[in-house]
Amino acid sequence: MADSGLSVHERLASYQPTELRADLSHLTENDKRALVKLADASDLVTQIYYQQIWQPATRLREELKRDAHLGPKQRDTHTLFELFKGPWDRSHENEPFVQNVGEKPKTANVYPEDMTVDEFTQWVDTLAPNERARARGFYDIVERTPSGQLALVPYSQAYKALLEPTARLLHEAAHLVTDPSFSEFLRLRSQALTSNSYLESELAWLRINHTSALETAIGPYETYEDELFSNKAFFESMVHVRDFAATRELDKFTSSLELIEQHLPIPAEYRNPTLVPPPIVVVNQVYNGGDTAVPMTAAYNLPNDEEAIDKGGSKLTLIKNVQEGKVRSVLEPIAQIVLSQQDQTSVTFDAFFTHVLLHEVAHSNGPHR
Repeated sequence: MADSGLSVHERLASYQPTELRADLSHLTENDKRALVKLADASDLVTQIYYQQIWQPATRLREELKRDAHLGPKQRDTHTLFELFKGPWDRSHENEPFVQNVGEKPKTANVYPEDMTVDEFTQWVDTLAPNERARARGFYDIVERTPSGQLALVPYSQAYKALLEPTARLLHEAAHLVTDPSFSEFLRLRSQALTSNSYLESELAWLRINHTSALETAIGPYETYEDELFSNKAFFESMVHVRDFAATRELDKFTSSLELIEQHLPIPAEYRNPTLVPPPIVVVNQVYNGGDTAVPMTAAYNLPNDEEAIDKGGSKLTLIKNVQEGKVRSVLEPIAQIVLSQQDQTSVTFDAFFTHVLLHEVAHSNGPHR
């Protein structure tokens, strides 16, 4: 891997601080109190994520925070670590930017760092079917025992010290929120964090009523950081308030997705005749945590669990204020440099929003297996 030679200051200068706004005026006082609980839970999720991503990450994070006041370089290093959620520059092939840090381990901290693919495969072949599914599933880490053997440890046990207080905060928030369906999701998700059984809470998330003023995704979701197999899910949290007016504008689009599926240019056997059109929700973000490194997520289509998708479909969440920030802070400045004055008029928020919408819809339409 070639070294870009960039200083910490130069790396940080590639990112534009952008203010995100969200209207909270329609929330009840209890909903606002619940937001505080969800923000506190998100901070705990961030701590879990650092434990997942790299064994020394938590200690290094504390050291960088402690030294941030010593000068501009130390301050910028700490800021960059928080943006990238680790000591590697994601925009430059994961180059380490902190002294004495090596390459980003493909195992993260959800497998032993010295484990090989062949060792894992041979071990999995010795397991009973249910344990084999867990080994290749979302919610168990693989540890090496003192005797050198591989063993499964459920997330609920591996991160118990942080998951139990996170679960309590979700339970408290469930008693505060106005919408019963959102309360039910928080209650079931609270239970899932300590039971390691996530299916029912995934389905409850899909059933959150369209009238709920609040929306959140919290738990283990994406598998990108598992660079060995893309099996293990990493914890994240995104806390939103709904944009009801923007959501209503997309209702007609949602109803057309079955027609799109019927006319996809693929053999009929690959189309989904029982497609459940995903609800499309437009939100504004108020807080996040965990697996939420820059660049900021503009939209997501969840769940990723195929069993949950088979039983309940999926839901597309578009984060409007993040997309507005990307247009304002990234696309428009680039357009001013590379496009003619006339072409710059085509760089609009509506065009970007539609692009992101169609990208995310592609996760629901088409073959899944």
